[in-house]
Amino acid sequence: MSRLRTQVTVEAASLKAEDAQVNVWHFATPDAWVAGDLTDVAEALHDFYLNMAAWCSSVLFSGNIYVKFYDLEDPEPRAPVGETTLAWTGLSSGSSCPPEVSCCVSFEGLPESGVNQARRRGRIYAPTMLANRLSTRGSWSEATVDGIAAGAAALLLAANTAANWNWIVYSRVAEDATVVERGWVDAAVDIQRRRGRVEPYRELFV
Repeated sequence: MSRLRTQVTVEAASLKAEDAQVNVWHFATPDAWVAGDLTDVAEALHDFYLNMAAWCSSVLFSGNIYVKFYDLEDPEPRAPVGETTLAWTGLSSGSSCPPEVSCCVSFEGLPESGVNQARRRGRIYAPTMLANRLSTRGSWSEATVDGIAAGAAALLLAANTAANWNWIVYSRVAEDATVVERGWVDAAVDIQRRRGRVEPYRELFV
């Protein structure tokens, strides 16, 4: 099995690298990766991000998504085995939540006796969404959660029906891979402090 570490970087409107929002996905193929496999993975990820584009603001994001593929079988430091740029079209001009505010997408393989299930689970954090995607309770609206879950389900279906690759959870501790079988999206808001930004405005008082 050849495993692929896929770094997805959603570029910020500021074009500053420190303002970008990054997630890491993992995929596997029984054989060596070829260009067609990388294209298929990129297209499936593109569909996932396009699914929520209308819920994200052009005030926060540039509309570019950069994807880098790394073969985990290569020695460190690893050079990318492929790179591509995705056009994130359909962004809204509406007001965004603060960049630290996120929605968590969790996924896992089926439980197995004698194996710590935590090592068979993974998660990514969706790009920061519009303020109007929050309910009056301060959590993500049901329509938002359902929509993101549908996008993740489409990604899982693409992986399950692909001829030569799977979506996996990769455990660095166990150095093992688990095929993703299911997942869920929480309505609770997650705070990603690493996405915080330094604002130029400050008012002093004495």
